[in-house]
Amino acid sequence: MIARTLSILSTPYALIGLVGLLLAAVALSVGWQGVVLSPNIQFAWQSVTGVGLLSTMIYQWYLLRKRWIGDMTRRDVVIHRWAGVAAVILFGLHAARLGHTWMMAITVLFILIGITGILNKEVMRYKTRGAYLTWFSIHIGLSVAIAPLIAVHVWVALSY
Repeated sequence: MIARTLSILSTPYALIGLVGLLLAAVALSVGWQGVVLSPNIQFAWQSVTGVGLLSTMIYQWYLLRKRWIGDMTRRDVVIHRWAGVAAVILFGLHAARLGHTWMMAITVLFILIGITGILNKEVMRYKTRGAYLTWFSIHIGLSVAIAPLIAVHVWVALSY
């Protein structure tokens, strides 16, 4: 356990991602946007951060495509990890509060995707191929599960 903790602390993207997740959880709990931003600025803020968040997520799916066609390089993996960290930070800046039902589902799924992303094979050093494939399946499965929820969220947010 201590070795894994040290592994997270010695991996810059994992440490920044973990701090970002913690700050996002605190920001959501407090509802910081309602305290800091005026209602006039809040829509613009959420639009800008939402576009940034959606852009990082689309890029992540592009990298999955590169993996499928066998064109993924080590550089792509590094970019994928840092794009994930950027998405976590943008999520903390974007999400106004913990919401209800499907908004809560988006929040929980996003945090789980972030956690599983941080616990990748570089940080966890999985001993068996089966353990790695289980982690990979969970990370991808959560990412697939959140995609339709995000589509509904964008549709509803822009409809009002």
